[in-house]
Amino acid sequence: MATIQKQTLGLDDIEPDNEYIDCTFSVSNQSIQISDVVFDHCNFEQSNFDQSDWNDVVFKGCNFLNASFHQSYLSNSQFIGGQLMGADFSLGTRLINSRFTDSNLRYANFSETKMENVQFNSSNLVETSFQAVTFKVNYSAINDRASGNTK
Repeated sequence: MATIQKQTLGLDDIEPDNEYIDCTFSVSNQSIQISDVVFDHCNFEQSNFDQSDWNDVVFKGCNFLNASFHQSYLSNSQFIGGQLMGADFSLGTRLINSRFTDSNLRYANFSETKMENVQFNSSNLVETSFQAVTFKVNYSAINDRASGNTK
């Protein structure tokens, strides 16, 4: 994985298998499809990520205050130590195998999303909306933990 530090780039210039540290990304001119990337304390000038596609992406310490992710797809992605206060993942967004850890999700909106194997660990969810969410739950893992079985 190549490391790119302290550069200003376009979202359209992001390439797979790169780690971007302290970079700033300008607005995208096309649909956003990003995979196999790490963003470490990066800034995004764009706040509308509607209909975007994120696969195997890690966001460490990134700021998405009031950002919109309507009808987006996030798979195998992680938000670690992120500022997502007021972020809007509603209206058909799909979150699959994704994790939010040590993140501020206060006032975030997950209404009408579809979630499968999504984790919220040590994150602020005060006033966060989860109305009409479709969850796919792994019942065997829940039953194993409830009975004391660990695999």
